[in-house]
Amino acid sequence: MTLTLTRSDGLVLSDDPARIDLACCTEWLAGSYWASDRTPEQVARSFAGSRVFGVYHPDGRQLALARAVTDGASFCWVSDVFVDESVRGRGIGSWLVGTLVRGLQEEGVPRFLLGPRDAHGVYTKLGFAAPLVPEVYMELDTRPTRPTRANVDPAILADRSTA
Repeated sequence: MTLTLTRSDGLVLSDDPARIDLACCTEWLAGSYWASDRTPEQVARSFAGSRVFGVYHPDGRQLALARAVTDGASFCWVSDVFVDESVRGRGIGSWLVGTLVRGLQEEGVPRFLLGPRDAHGVYTKLGFAAPLVPEVYMELDTRPTRPTRANVDPAILADRSTA
């Protein structure tokens, strides 16, 4: 079932794959710190294997993106959250990710993970927190764009060292 919500300012949030502007999303991701090395083909494949949410202007232009990589039952990786620079600061990212999480929780998904290098304040307000036992998590990440202590917001690292 397709989700479509309209905000009081006329913005529309939808998970309808037919609405996604793949060229626009590919351009956004090419300029991001986390996906600048993805080819258009990789973006298309990643979208095909995920549940993609978008926010749209009343005229149909896509303004934001979030991708849920999920099995639909036990886990979701929240990825590729992007809000067009022209509309940042209007609560669109919070609305988008909050709706994504609540919708999947209503479907029974209990666990969500994301890995931003910044904007932790936005995600904290939505209920996200550092893992209680980070030592149990492991990863295999061969991306050249992977996070390192040198490219993560120092405030995030400071918050973790006092936890």
